[in-house]
Amino acid sequence: MIFSSIEFLLWFLPIFLIVYGITPRKCRNLTLLVGSIVFYAMGDVRYLPLLMISILCNYFLGLHLAKRSPKTLWRKKLLLILTLGANLAVLLWFKDWGGSAGLPLGISFYTFQIAAYVIDVYRGIVPAEKSYVNLGTYLTMFPQLIAGPIVNYTEVSSCLKRRTVTARDFESGVRILVIGLGSKVIIADRVGMLWNNVQTIGFNSISTPLAWLGAVAYSMELYFDFAGYS
Repeated sequence: MIFSSIEFLLWFLPIFLIVYGITPRKCRNLTLLVGSIVFYAMGDVRYLPLLMISILCNYFLGLHLAKRSPKTLWRKKLLLILTLGANLAVLLWFKDWGGSAGLPLGISFYTFQIAAYVIDVYRGIVPAEKSYVNLGTYLTMFPQLIAGPIVNYTEVSSCLKRRTVTARDFESGVRILVIGLGSKVIIADRVGMLWNNVQTIGFNSISTPLAWLGAVAYSMELYFDFAGYS
C-alpha cells in the first residue's frame, strides 16, 4: 500500500486517525504500533514475522548493550559486532540471495534504524528503551517504514514518551501531506509517463531532443517522487 493510493487516503488513514484520537494518551504508542503492523501487513504480510522477530531480538540486545561494567567491556564490543553483523547479514541475504523470495518491504530502512539505535546505546548516547512497545513504535512507524527517511532514535525518543498534538500541529501536518502528495501524484507520476513513453518507443527510434526530454523527465520523476514521500 502506497501513500498516494485510494486505500491509504480514504480507508486506512481516516480510520487510523479516528482510532488514535479516541485512544487514551498512555496507550497511543500501542495504537500506533498496531496501526503500523496492519499497514505493513496490507503491503506484504509474508515478511511481517521477520520484522517482529527483528524488533524483539534487538530489543533484548539493546538492554544487554546498555549494561555498564568494565569487566564486560569486551563482551559488549563482541555483542555489538554480532548484533550489527546479524542485522546486515539478513539484509544482504535478501538483496543478493533472496531470489524469488523478493525483498521485504522496508527492510533497508528498519535495518539501518536498528543499527543506529544499538550503536547509540552501546556508546551511551541514549539509554536502552525498556518498553518493547516504544521501540516497536519507533522502528515500525508507518509514515516512514517503507519509504524512509531513516530516523535516529535520538530525534524521537522524547516524543515516544510524551507528546502533545494541537490543532495547529495537525493543520501543519495535513499541509505537508498535501504538498508531498501533490509532488508525487501531480508532478512525479505525470512526468514519469513521458519517460515511460520514451522507453516504449525505444532508444534507437527517438530523436536527440526527445532523448534529452526523456532524461529530464526521468530526473524530475525521481526527484519529486522521493521529495514527495520524504
